[in-house]
Amino acid sequence: MPSPPTSRALPARHRPLEPGILAPPVTTPTPDPSPLNAALRRAHRSALVSVAVCAVAIGAMMLASDGEATGEVDRLYSFTALGLAAVSILARRSVGARKKLRSYVYASLASMLGAVGLGVLGIVVAVGTNEFSFALLYALAGALLLLRPPPQLVPAAPPGGETSGR
Repeated sequence: MPSPPTSRALPARHRPLEPGILAPPVTTPTPDPSPLNAALRRAHRSALVSVAVCAVAIGAMMLASDGEATGEVDRLYSFTALGLAAVSILARRSVGARKKLRSYVYASLASMLGAVGLGVLGIVVAVGTNEFSFALLYALAGALLLLRPPPQLVPAAPPGGETSGR
């Protein structure tokens, strides 16, 4: 026959610890970055292909044209190209400083979209002004900004543990 339950409370050493001063802090597990790395590599590859397609389209338009060019590109196009390049460069520079996963992804995608925007701007300049040399330069600038892939995420270190075995 089982013994009847007692009304005595468990001693302090047998009670489960609540998060606070004595217990270790409760941490949420960090997600595995390998699927995110693969997705960013695919996005980077897609961005490179799209800028290459823009450059090939501009080259095809250049070959098919009769060679009439005005020699001038509107300032709006130039400032737009500078803005897109600045967005791409600044977003790329801020990727390494990002601590949160979401802001890392947003900064990486903003960098890629700025470079792809340069390729698309090249198409717009080629169609709108027949200035194929400027258009091709915009597309090549976008390709140059995409040469380096985004930095890889590394798994977070376990709390309180060391990552290097020095």
